Amino acid sequence: MVRLISGFSIGVRLSAIIVIALLGAIAIDGIAVTLLSDALIGVGRSPLATEAIQGHLRLIAVCVAGLAALLWWAGWLVTRSITGPLNELTRLLQDVVEDGNVYRAVALDRHGATGPLVTAVDHLLEHLRRFLVRVQDRVTDLALSGDALSSAGLRVSHQMSTLDGETSQVATAMTEMSASAEEVARNVETAAEHSRTAVARAHTGSELVGRSQVAIGKLAEDVRDASERTRQLAEDAENIRSIVDVIRGIAEQTNLLALNAAIEAARAGEGGRGFAIVASEVRALAERTQASTNEIQRRIEHLNLGVQDTLGVMQRCLDRTGQSQQRALEAREALDSITTAATTISTLNGEIASAALEQSMVSEDINRNIVNISAIAGTTAELAEASSKQNSQFGSILSDLIETLGALHAGDNWHYQLAAAKTSHLLWKIRVRAFLDGHLALASEEAVSHHECKFGRWFDSLAANTIPPSLARAMKPHEHLHNLVRQIIQLKQTGYTSEAERLFAELDEVSGVILERLDEGGATPK
Repeated sequence: MVRLISGFSIGVRLSAIIVIALLGAIAIDGIAVTLLSDALIGVGRSPLATEAIQGHLRLIAVCVAGLAALLWWAGWLVTRSITGPLNELTRLLQDVVEDGNVYRAVALDRHGATGPLVTAVDHLLEHLRRFLVRVQDRVTDLALSGDALSSAGLRVSHQMSTLDGETSQVATAMTEMSASAEEVARNVETAAEHSRTAVARAHTGSELVGRSQVAIGKLAEDVRDASERTRQLAEDAENIRSIVDVIRGIAEQTNLLALNAAIEAARAGEGGRGFAIVASEVRALAERTQASTNEIQRRIEHLNLGVQDTLGVMQRCLDRTGQSQQRALEAREALDSITTAATTISTLNGEIASAALEQSMVSEDINRNIVNISAIAGTTAELAEASSKQNSQFGSILSDLIETLGALHAGDNWHYQLAAAKTSHLLWKIRVRAFLDGHLALASEEAVSHHECKFGRWFDSLAANTIPPSLARAMKPHEHLHNLVRQIIQLKQTGYTSEAERLFAELDEVSGVILERLDEGGATPK
């Protein structure tokens, strides 16, 4: 009978036992009444009847005792079927409380009275597992966001520092440029004055060149006239030479006639002596005439040479006069060009002076804007510093949250393990960044071996044949990262902050490689 009802719920079992007990009591009561009636009817009130009644009462007592024993045994079976699973569930929940691992299977019968409770506990653990995995994913996302914010804040801080330096340099340059612009304006004004003076002098020079050109033209006319007269003199000298030739011919003829007369006088003797004297005088006169004509010829030739030289000089004078006229014309054109250029330069100098003055005013405006930009950059740098401080506090709060959530974990879930390892790595990186920013203290002793950190201990706890290759490739960068952390702490403590920042930039790259390896190892290992 108990077997028949053992498969039902507690309420059904108790109802069945009560019904059976009632039916048993009713049956016993009916039997007793029947027996007593028979006894009374058969023997009346005799001693035998009394004895019979007592026997019947003993039988009723035995039946009641048996019924009570049956009820106790049925209750014990029911209690045993309830307390056994409850004890198992209690031990299971105590184990969860002790080690925090909710990744456990509830291996209990779910068809008995405690079946719904067992199923509810199993569902609760399943929900806790999913909840912890989701929470770990969100915590990892928060750590990634915190790391991104830290990197962004660092870049903003560096850029603002660079911007502050550059704006200071630009402000200095703009001040110098403004002063230079004012100097340029003054120099341009001076140049404009010189240009105006050059224009006036160029006008004067052009007029002087024009007058010189007129004078050179007149000189050329005079030279041409003198040349013509000299040429006429040469022609007259040539005419004189012809006349001298005639005179020379006459003198030669006269000398010959005198010679003939002397010869004839000599033949005449004493009578021709007077004629001989005349002939001698005529001869002497002819010789003197011939000598004079020769001297005139020589002088005429010398005159011709002088005239030719004079004509050559005059021709050269004419040529040079022409060249001078051409040069004077070119000089005048050049002076006119200089006048035009100087006028243009004077106009441009005025425009440059105006532009320089305007540039000086614009430079002052730019300088004021740069001062405002520098102030904004300073405020932004302060905000970046405050953001860095808040990010370090965020890292501490996130660490506290993870420690609090560590009371429960789904340690056997591979995705959960990877997310926890990634979060631990990111939080350590955030701590190093906060240390460099001066918001957190780190001792060299905290830079433990890559086997002693949470990530290293978790990796070492894995079976070698279950580690994904990508995750195995993350250990070399992880070891390098720990070496960098130790160097950064030492450099920061000894005052080499710039070198420590350079190593942190390298650490950031190594961290990216580690995160990539962890993402690649997301598949559940064998």
